[in-house]
Amino acid sequence: LDRWILAKLNKLVDETTTQLEQYKITEPARAIGEFINDLSTWYVRRSRDRMKSGGGVATLREVLDTLSKLLAPFTPFLAEALHQDLGGKASVHLEEWPQVKKEYLDDALLVEMEKTRQIVTQALEQREQTGMNIRQVLAGMTVYAKDDLSAELVEILKEEVFLR
Repeated sequence: LDRWILAKLNKLVDETTTQLEQYKITEPARAIGEFINDLSTWYVRRSRDRMKSGGGVATLREVLDTLSKLLAPFTPFLAEALHQDLGGKASVHLEEWPQVKKEYLDDALLVEMEKTRQIVTQALEQREQTGMNIRQVLAGMTVYAKDDLSAELVEILKEEVFLR
């Protein structure tokens, strides 16, 4: 999850920088909104238990700090509040624009996580259509996919869909 959110963040930094340099405003604003949705509904929700024991906190802090800088041109007061809450000494508007950390870019992981999320969505829709309680553990599930998922993502899939 940490590698995924950092890959997604750095892709966002790259795309936002490129689009703003071309004076495009709508596309990066939408992309930031989608990123915030993914951050809250997938990363933070999935990492909640880890964060209680201190895991993933540094990653979330890095993501929020970078996000505050990306938000600055769009929502200056919100970006400033977020930056100050994270312990920023100077104004977010005086900070350097975030640079892409190429070591975090991982398109294969982004594609694989997107597939995992789509499978989870379809499985939960099937459970809803059949009237099966979402918290009821499934004995098994068959997924037809072109490519295999990594073991880490299979575990996430099992936890989300409640497979044994």
